[in-house]
Amino acid sequence: MNLNSDKQYPVTITRAKLKTAFKSWANLEEFIDGISQSLYNGAYIDRYNFTKGLVTQAYNSNSAIIDVISSDIDTEAKAKAFVTKARTLFLNMQEPTADYNAWRKVGGYGRDVLTWTDPEDIVFLIRNDLASYIDVNVLASAFNIDKSSLLGRIKYVKDFSVRDKSGNVVLDGSNILGCMGDKKWFRIKNQEITMDEFYNANNRTWQMYLNDVNMFQYSLFCNMVIFGTAEPQVTITGLSVDKDEITVSAGATAKVQVSTTPAQANYPEITVESSAEAVATATIDGREITITGVASGEASDGEATITVTAGNVTKTISVTVPYVAE
Repeated sequence: MNLNSDKQYPVTITRAKLKTAFKSWANLEEFIDGISQSLYNGAYIDRYNFTKGLVTQAYNSNSAIIDVISSDIDTEAKAKAFVTKARTLFLNMQEPTADYNAWRKVGGYGRDVLTWTDPEDIVFLIRNDLASYIDVNVLASAFNIDKSSLLGRIKYVKDFSVRDKSGNVVLDGSNILGCMGDKKWFRIKNQEITMDEFYNANNRTWQMYLNDVNMFQYSLFCNMVIFGTAEPQVTITGLSVDKDEITVSAGATAKVQVSTTPAQANYPEITVESSAEAVATATIDGREITITGVASGEASDGEATITVTAGNVTKTISVTVPYVAE
């Protein structure tokens, strides 16, 4: 995800407010504090939502490692099992592995990237309703370690949905329970924060503007696992295979690898079908098709077409089973 945020936050100062401000030090402090609160609170809220939205966007686009939890965690036993899983993940992320970054998942040019995270850089974001079932201090005591060593830096989030100013959901994160990963996964850069002002002679007021320009991204090379109650659905818009034509002898098998567009697409299910099962059959496991030669023609090569289908998207493979004269 690459999102540029260019937001402007205005505040109006009238002559009456300005006169009141200089009547006492208390009034002046209240006046300055009011301007700061008005300008910076809006910027803080937007930055918070954009940051939280990185997790939601990565989940919805299936661009992170997703760990599906079978059900909502609503009992102490489930909570403890979840913490044990998170604890294992916390330890595993400290070792070089390609299991927790999304580089290969989104394409990755066929290569794995080994990543690891120092324990002090692991962050754990967790939804508040889930956190209510997890007494971290008690669990940390059970593990005989402090809570930061147990699960990393813990941050609590009301939910992972992003809403507009009217409260309408613009990015649904209702299936997300939390996430654990490297703090460097969050690639946030402040490009500009400036204050501008001008005097409006028509109504004799000063207009002040806080300009806050940021770039929000997440990294495909850093560890990040998102805990969800279901797999996200990303629609397959294209299919490709590494072999359009193959020759396989009767009784032998051949493997064909399937790729999707986008690479992390997972919906609908990919199926395979042979036009002539007396000649060749096909099965699929994940993204690998196994084609088995059954028999050739009585006096010629046998031919079959394997059709790979995902919804309205199809791809074909031509299969030849050679005739062998007795």
